[in-house]
Amino acid sequence: MNRSRSLGVEKEEICEVTTTANALIAAYRAIAPLSRRAILVHLGAQTTVVVILLAGQGAFATSFDMGGDFLTRALARLHNCSEEKAETLKRERNFLTGPQISTEFVSVVEGWVAELKRQLNEWFQANPTLVPEVSTFQLIASGGGFDMPVAGAPENEREPSISTMAEGKRSRRAGACQRV
Repeated sequence: MNRSRSLGVEKEEICEVTTTANALIAAYRAIAPLSRRAILVHLGAQTTVVVILLAGQGAFATSFDMGGDFLTRALARLHNCSEEKAETLKRERNFLTGPQISTEFVSVVEGWVAELKRQLNEWFQANPTLVPEVSTFQLIASGGGFDMPVAGAPENEREPSISTMAEGKRSRRAGACQRV
């Protein structure tokens, strides 16, 4: 505990990231046991947890304090409504593309994407010899924050539009991102 305090890291923070990260790794390995390289992104209510799998093992785990509730609060502020109403709007309307686009909300999501990319780039830059080709990683999205609609998509075919933005494009390439 003294070592944690001297590093400026509280025990709860370590437990939260590693517990969620370990659960993500275990779940992913159960459904894709032969996968060797993946980036797992869990957009939870309070935080986003990021895991890099290399050679089928967890090589990196981190989190940042921007989860689905962050997006809901931003939408509530932008639409001058309650968080409950904003949560409903977030799940029913597509504010990222199409006729109901909200450039302000797109900016909020782009801020989340920028933080995700910053976290990943730090690790990739610190480990250049471990990762010959970043493009060989599969991006796996999980968590309720990814349950936002995409314009024109039927309910049963909705794709995680935030994760496609995280890949740097507005439309999904086949196989590039999976929602689990």
